[in-house]
Amino acid sequence: MTALPAVGMADPSTGYTEDEAQHEAGRCLQCQCLECVKVCAYLGHFGGYPKRYAREIYNNESIVMGERKANRLINACSLCGLCETVCPNDFAMQDLCLMVRQSMVQRGKMPPSAHDFALQDMAFSQSDAFSLARHAPGMDGSRYLFFPGCQLSASAPGHVRRVYAHLRTELSGGVA
Repeated sequence: MTALPAVGMADPSTGYTEDEAQHEAGRCLQCQCLECVKVCAYLGHFGGYPKRYAREIYNNESIVMGERKANRLINACSLCGLCETVCPNDFAMQDLCLMVRQSMVQRGKMPPSAHDFALQDMAFSQSDAFSLARHAPGMDGSRYLFFPGCQLSASAPGHVRRVYAHLRTELSGGVA
């Protein structure tokens, strides 16, 4: 089993000492003040409180090993530390999320990023292979640039063609 992170614990892979376990048990996991939930969009979004989140994350890490709902909970934290700052007991949800992310990625139970496809798609979409920039037919230069964006081009390519044709007739100097 993987231990939850303790304040000042040098190596999480070794688990808790008895003193560390006592310290951890006395922290925010037992409270329901919800100070962190009041100020954190991440914690508020999932409709619970740190004790419940910690239990879900721990169970996902140790028992279920990859349940999708808990993976969203683990990956949604931006690791900003706001929860720890406002918590009267200094509970650091970000430390728990980061440790479990790293452990699950290392064991192949979670991809390096839940957003990996989106990141790869964005990189491709910003590459030279994806863009098209050229002067109007028969022109060696352009004074204007028409940039319809991907959504309009994808959802209404006919509109893009008509707008581009209109711009070429109305604007002198060429429209790229």
